[in-house]
Amino acid sequence: MGESQIDTLRDAAVAAFDARHRASYGCEPEALHAWIDAGAILIVARARAATAPAAGCSFAASLAELQDAVVAEVYLRTGVLLRPGGRSANSDRGLLVLAFERASARSLCAARVTARRKPAAGPAA
Repeated sequence: MGESQIDTLRDAAVAAFDARHRASYGCEPEALHAWIDAGAILIVARARAATAPAAGCSFAASLAELQDAVVAEVYLRTGVLLRPGGRSANSDRGLLVLAFERASARSLCAARVTARRKPAAGPAA
């Protein structure tokens, strides 16, 4: 992946995050940074004090939606499929952290095999 492709991927991820954050919270994040290499993206954002949840509340409910929106938008803009990685939020500081990896046929197959191996939840016999 060339330098310009990496920049395009990073820019698409940041734009998608920013757009979804605005839609969810009504304003842009106070700070937004993204780091990328050929296979991974890390986004760190600080929410404005007015949009950060009150103490004892959490961003967790919307964090998965935010991550899914970034995956979808990056794919639409670039044709590159990202796989959601870790995510974390610190409500006290208003920090959001999202990680992604560039999906490959190998990583998608591995995820699918792992999902099939999990036992189905159901009533005990």
